[in-house]
Amino acid sequence: MSPPHTGYSAALMVAGMICLIGALFILQTRRNTSGSIPLMVLMFALAWWDLTYSLFWADAPAPFPNFWLYITYIGTVTIPAGLLIFAMQLSEMRAWLKRPFLVGLCVEPIFVLVMLFTDPWHGLFFAGRQMEHVGMIRDGGPVFWMNTVYSYLLIMLSMIIFIRRFIHTTGIYRSQIGVVLIGSLFPWINSIAFMLGLSPFPNADNTPFSFTIAGLAFTHALLRYGLLDIIPVARDVLIENMSDGVIVLDARNRLVDINPAAQMVLGARKNPRIGDPVEVVFAEWSDLVKAFQGVHDIRTEVALGRPPHSYLDLKISPLYDNRHNLLGRLIVWRDISPLRLAQNELQEQAIRDPLTGLYNRRYLNETIDRELSHAVRVGYPISFVMIDMDHFKNVNDTFGHVIIRCCRGLRPS
Repeated sequence: MSPPHTGYSAALMVAGMICLIGALFILQTRRNTSGSIPLMVLMFALAWWDLTYSLFWADAPAPFPNFWLYITYIGTVTIPAGLLIFAMQLSEMRAWLKRPFLVGLCVEPIFVLVMLFTDPWHGLFFAGRQMEHVGMIRDGGPVFWMNTVYSYLLIMLSMIIFIRRFIHTTGIYRSQIGVVLIGSLFPWINSIAFMLGLSPFPNADNTPFSFTIAGLAFTHALLRYGLLDIIPVARDVLIENMSDGVIVLDARNRLVDINPAAQMVLGARKNPRIGDPVEVVFAEWSDLVKAFQGVHDIRTEVALGRPPHSYLDLKISPLYDNRHNLLGRLIVWRDISPLRLAQNELQEQAIRDPLTGLYNRRYLNETIDRELSHAVRVGYPISFVMIDMDHFKNVNDTFGHVIIRCCRGLRPS
């Protein structure tokens, strides 16, 4: 078939309006969430592709033949890069999304568009095979095929990222990625059907419809499963900002991960490097390394340094894979020094007289059994002295408080 074709044009117009509404919805409701910008760009690019292709099939007035067909390429070359960035942001791969990488993704689309619109001067895009009033470009020059291969490589890479994310997530996160993954399959299904000659529209490119279905799947995940609203917290946001020290060791006791709080407590002269053995990481705590070298699961309290000690609540947990093979250990600790010091102070207050500072009867009750048992084991004598002073309360009330206040630098009342 060849343009004009009202039915095909109308179907493309409806698809384009749906994508445009989806893009505007994201702009209004999700603009500040992770992944919203690439998804919004992707939906706008899909809308542009559908709407301009619709105008081509409607045989709308244009400056030159095939103008609307060429204009569709603005959306066509944008979609693969937008899909890849969306996949990377959704999979928390922010370490890759730096300015050089993003600028690099923009180079190829700009280059292709320039070569497309300047083809009459060099012929590298169409290679002399340009035809008018044909609804799709079946063959072309080196730039055309380079762009085709490049686009499908980006789409394939996006699929791999989605699949990996799907495997490593659970619950509602898996439902989100599952819907996105199913939507991403439609462009591949369409390409396979086209190569097998099963396209329902001869001489027409139905690829915009397949990508529109993918966009609708993304929108469904957005509305049904809270996509962009409910996303896992990134490791660098969670672990790096924890006040607790976190260290991950592999099965050979080598450092895999460490957060800033752990580096601060370690007190090393230089930051440990990934892959360092545990003896190097805990160089300042050699005694602890020996004590917990083969321990995989324990929670205990440890004292660091010389008195006054720093106290840590230490938790060691094993890490297993899906087959229950040991991958390593997770070490988490919390500084409980203020709590321990407060406990020690309360203990001292409970066993000493606040006025004289002498041990009281509670301390005697706690100590006497221990001392008697120790004397029996060692075989040394032990003595008790009891002094009873009549009317000592009067002496204490008259002179005791005065003496204590004077010793403390206070004036007697």
